Amino acid sequence: MSSWLIPFFAGIVLVMAAGQPAAAQRFLLVTGFESGNVVRFDLRTGSSDVVVSMTPGVDPNTADLPRGVAIDDDRNIYVALRGTTQNIRRFSWDGQDLGSFTQSIGGYGPGQIGFDAAGDLIVAGDVSGDDSIYRYDGGTGELIDTFRIAGCDNNVGLLVSGDSAFAVSYFTGLVAKYELSAAPVTGEIVVDGGEIASRSVGLATGHNGNLFLAAGGASAILEFDSTDGHFVGRFIELDEAPRDVVYEPELGFYFVTTGSNSTSAVVFDQAGSMVREFTDPSIVGAYSIALVEIPPSSSLEPWPPEEAALEVAPNPISTVGRFQIRGALPSTDIVLFDCSGREVGRIDPAAASHWVATLAPGIYFARQTGATGYGTRLSIVR
Repeated sequence: MSSWLIPFFAGIVLVMAAGQPAAAQRFLLVTGFESGNVVRFDLRTGSSDVVVSMTPGVDPNTADLPRGVAIDDDRNIYVALRGTTQNIRRFSWDGQDLGSFTQSIGGYGPGQIGFDAAGDLIVAGDVSGDDSIYRYDGGTGELIDTFRIAGCDNNVGLLVSGDSAFAVSYFTGLVAKYELSAAPVTGEIVVDGGEIASRSVGLATGHNGNLFLAAGGASAILEFDSTDGHFVGRFIELDEAPRDVVYEPELGFYFVTTGSNSTSAVVFDQAGSMVREFTDPSIVGAYSIALVEIPPSSSLEPWPPEEAALEVAPNPISTVGRFQIRGALPSTDIVLFDCSGREVGRIDPAAASHWVATLAPGIYFARQTGATGYGTRLSIVR
């Protein structure tokens, strides 16, 4: 057996088990700003397809320039289009155009969007004045209310988390947090990013609870403390201006889009190191990201059952040591890989025990060579 080290298997036992539930499918949606489309990637296989096609171009008067993207509980896809007369369009999961969902808001149009805990659609408005954040009924598209904090205009970036919404002012780098369950909605400025955070679009709550901004002016993903808003540092250095950053806590990875000519979304680990790139030439100007999980029981895209799943204990894993494989041993190696599909090593099941060491915290998977699906999910925590 090779000497590579696998920390997340520290002190665990693997047991072959039949009939374990299949893993859910995960998809990555990316809007193409200049290409007027939305591309869907399968996170396991890396395969992609153009799920939404609109009118490409650069003039919002004659073209569809998609910025924000969101998914509702019925897997409908919502796309926010830049432009004074543009609005939010709705599409089915297979790309059928279901028509306009909201009215136009003027200014430069809507930015990023997201659904709150009540199922309402929250929209960042790239406008100046009292109407900077919009809330629409998630079923009908009727406007419920608007709100903002003074000085927080031209909001393009938006993060909706439960009953809270964070919006970033594109030109000033101010980040406001709004409590959506309050009546009326209340808000406060939680980050004053200043010049370094100018031209920020996407924002995320990261692995340590801090806020991360996709700062175009800095060509970097910037980190700000979530308790007092102070600048922590440049988390990821980029060659081009980033447009979006999304952190997926279950997977333990950051997804980032960059640059007006970008054709991809790039995946980074919690140390800020690149681990994978999802690329499709159909995308021109990758802008916003949405991550979607479809349960294996869904009728939309049935997931093939596991051929030989692995039972893991304990899980999550927090220690470092040796582990064993017990029970009916497979005849082929057990493959270990991260959620982006990158293989990180193999285990010889015939060995009596295996030594493990340190790897970044996050979500990983193990499966028998030749098996289908994700495999068995393993969580490593510190």
